[in-house]
Amino acid sequence: MANLLRTAKSGTDWNQVELHAYNIIVELQDAATFFGVDPLPQPAVAGELLNNVAADDMVDDANYKLLRYMDLAMNPVPAEEFAVDDFAVHLLTLLGYVPRTRMARTRADIPLTICGQECHAKTDVCIVDSDDILLLVQEDKRHKEPKDPEPQLIAAAIAAFQTNNHR
Repeated sequence: MANLLRTAKSGTDWNQVELHAYNIIVELQDAATFFGVDPLPQPAVAGELLNNVAADDMVDDANYKLLRYMDLAMNPVPAEEFAVDDFAVHLLTLLGYVPRTRMARTRADIPLTICGQECHAKTDVCIVDSDDILLLVQEDKRHKEPKDPEPQLIAAAIAAFQTNNHR
């Protein structure tokens, strides 16, 4: 590991090599341990979402749209890679993660300083409150290589941490 070359790369180019080079280790935890709350509070979800499968079975328009966005995200049309982003924004909004003071942003470009050079990390979706980045959603953007969005999410999280600290 001592011989791994650390180079400045944009967040979308990060892979497992960067995690090893920067000695980043991901430790899995269950949700209760991570959040320090047991049991976790149940999300406020409309009953019709729990009891119906098809969008056409929904009475509430927001629930109908959520399932339509989910259908589009699960069966994307070629060259429409942002269907997952649309679904994530609608889901986070419906679950109350985007109250009045927060904004859901898509495709935010966050500065990332690596090895003294300015690079960038692009998020698919982020929740911001007073310009502080609170939550990130990341989809793997390397469609030809093996799917591994974890390093890209970590790069975006480091960029968000740097940005929040700078402010």
